Amino acid sequence: MCIKKKYAIIGKKHWKGVNDILKKFLLILLLILLTFLLYSCKNNIINSINNNTSNTKKLENTSVINEDAVTDIYTILDQIKVSITKNSDIPVLLPAYIPPIKKNNPIYPDNKYYTLNYQSVKEYYYIVVGTANKPVKVNSPELTYVPADLKLTTIFSLCGGKNEFLNVKYPPVRPKTPTYKKVNGILFETDKVTAYARYKNWDVYLLKNSPEIILQAMDEISKFLPNIKGEIKKGRIIMQGAGDNAILNIEWTSTNGYSYWLNSYVNASETLKLYNSLYNSQAPSNSQSISFIHLNMITEKNGWAIGQKKVYRTMNGGATWKDVTPTGTDEIYAWYFLNSDTAWILSFNGILYRTEDGGKINSDKGTGLLYSNDGGQSWKRMHPPAVPFDSSGSTLILQRF
Repeated sequence: MCIKKKYAIIGKKHWKGVNDILKKFLLILLLILLTFLLYSCKNNIINSINNNTSNTKKLENTSVINEDAVTDIYTILDQIKVSITKNSDIPVLLPAYIPPIKKNNPIYPDNKYYTLNYQSVKEYYYIVVGTANKPVKVNSPELTYVPADLKLTTIFSLCGGKNEFLNVKYPPVRPKTPTYKKVNGILFETDKVTAYARYKNWDVYLLKNSPEIILQAMDEISKFLPNIKGEIKKGRIIMQGAGDNAILNIEWTSTNGYSYWLNSYVNASETLKLYNSLYNSQAPSNSQSISFIHLNMITEKNGWAIGQKKVYRTMNGGATWKDVTPTGTDEIYAWYFLNSDTAWILSFNGILYRTEDGGKINSDKGTGLLYSNDGGQSWKRMHPPAVPFDSSGSTLILQRF
């Protein structure tokens, strides 16, 4: 019995030591397992967030912008208009004319690509069009969080909303002790460093500058105002500087009570084309119901426009538009406008049309190339078919949507 008891005591001590080691081992194993599980859960959560964000961006880019079909800024504007209209309660005005990218830009001379950023919610929408030195996807986060190698400039920004805008960046100041000066038929109040004018429903403020710049600004804005399009309830124009260094803020309330704001960093002449194109693309003053896919103003008065199956021409700055579509034209696939009279149109039925008279008379139909050398007064068939060339002999690429 003593021997058995001795061995029994020894066995208990032995297993107690083994149990302690096993417990420690299991505890360490459990801690390792918990650490692994926590790390895995963390990664899954992060990956899930990243995947959701990535899918959202992908959905936004692919559902709104058909990048394979994008060839110019007008195509993109046409596509985002559908998205903005769905999201916002604000009647959408988008420009049918985009000022060209400045050549030999002293700030960023390598900028040759348009950029476009936009947002639309129920209460408002806005777009910002600018330039960059390299291609950037539409609405890319890079346009907000700009990397060091991306050089951005802004051409203009446009916003529409339900409430009136309050300009705090360029607050208007009216001359306190003015003299009066008439410029191009418009009467200005001026103290030589600021100026103010009232024109129809517009209040015009020229912000503080040198007397020379104020005189130049009065000349430019006095030519601007008589040519402005669109009916408004009230509006104001705030102009800083003059010439190519001008900044124009145009704020207005439409006849249906919505407010819009256009901030332009191009000269008054280009800003006028930009502003007027908002209304040229919506409702020409001859009360025609016209939907434009593309607009190309060759001069301030003369220009072309493309509808789904129509070609239009204006000779009065967009006040009226004439249908100059060639007879037999199917849905229009591509186009090229050389000047006020000469244009090429390619329809989906394979016919390439050409006019050199503005498309005034439509004749001839069938396959092959139709051309005109009298501004569209007549369209004639060319054999063999040909395509437009530039002076170097290189084929010109037709714009398409």
